[in-house]
Amino acid sequence: MPRTAPVTANTHATCFEVTAAAYARLAPEAASAARARTHVTTALCGWGLEQVVDDAALVASELVTNAVQHTASDKIKLGVVLSTERRARIEVWDQSRSRPVRRAAGPQEDGGRGLAVIARMSERWGTDMHPTGKCVWAVLRPPANIAPPPPPP
Repeated sequence: MPRTAPVTANTHATCFEVTAAAYARLAPEAASAARARTHVTTALCGWGLEQVVDDAALVASELVTNAVQHTASDKIKLGVVLSTERRARIEVWDQSRSRPVRRAAGPQEDGGRGLAVIARMSERWGTDMHPTGKCVWAVLRPPANIAPPPPPP
């Protein structure tokens, strides 16, 4: 079960006001992509966002796979963050200072489509650089059938 904690400060500029977050530490191994999907699914279902689970699990899997394959990190951190607007942000932290590069994979290539998939599945995505590495994140579109919260009084 992911650890879920309310977040009071707006530490995630791309997600307006954050209401909850669930983080997990992952090993730098291929099996971590499956663990990421489980973590994201558990968190989002717990927050009543079953409608975005499939997209979020795919995005998390791609981000974790990139961190495993393209960095020399000995630890990876996965975050699922919920905003008051019911947007989910998927974050993957690694120890690499290299930004991910989106490329056009040819039809015969086995890989190279991950960032294109992330861009297609999300409202926006990006990379935040930190002294110890980077965080690659994606904000998912809110479910169509969930109205945003009313404006504050």
